[in-house]
Amino acid sequence: MLKDKNLTSLTYEETTAEEIFERIQTYYPVMNATYEKLILTLEKLQ
Repeated sequence: MLKDKNLTSLTYEETTAEEIFERIQTYYPVMNATYEKLILTLEKLQ
């Protein structure tokens, strides 16, 4: 993920951008699961 983030600020090639876009879509489930766990943890602390 971090590599793709860094590439997005350094590349202007459409092919590279499309490859990054495809990979970013696979990150969403992991990021969403992490978000949900954080929300549950915060709710328990309140």
